[in-house]
Amino acid sequence: MKVFTSLAGVMSALTLVVSPVSARVDSYTSTLLRTAQDVGITLALNPTKCDGSYHGSYNTNRVLTVCYKGVPDDNDHDTVRHEAIHAAQHCAAAKRGYPNTLQPILQGERLKEFVRNSLDERTIMQIISAYPQSHHAVELEAFASAAVYTSEEVAGILKSWCS
Repeated sequence: MKVFTSLAGVMSALTLVVSPVSARVDSYTSTLLRTAQDVGITLALNPTKCDGSYHGSYNTNRVLTVCYKGVPDDNDHDTVRHEAIHAAQHCAAAKRGYPNTLQPILQGERLKEFVRNSLDERTIMQIISAYPQSHHAVELEAFASAAVYTSEEVAGILKSWCS
């Protein structure tokens, strides 16, 4: 747990090319990481596979990876929120009967409205061009969530879907 205290802000949205819209340091990030562990997610902080080509990832083996350099910055905090939303999307899919995939938490018009209200058109287009079509909905929701929700709010979403 000392790792989390000293790395309180470790994280920024999984971005290959796309940068977060409103990245910010969030004092609750270390608690969000503990919450992820509490619901059964394995954390991989700066594993050897971090090569600078991405900020983080989440996979359906329930592993949340965060890559950062030096002292965690606002983008690193954003990555934690983004990847934790992917974890919640995985839990949401499992609760809906699709355990080996991610599904947006919000559906249909609610998802479209949330994304439109949270991200500017340029960012939406960057995300769409950076990811395959099959990932658009989950990535748009994760980027939008990381932009507007605090780590405390994301921890609540994670608990509600994954507990």
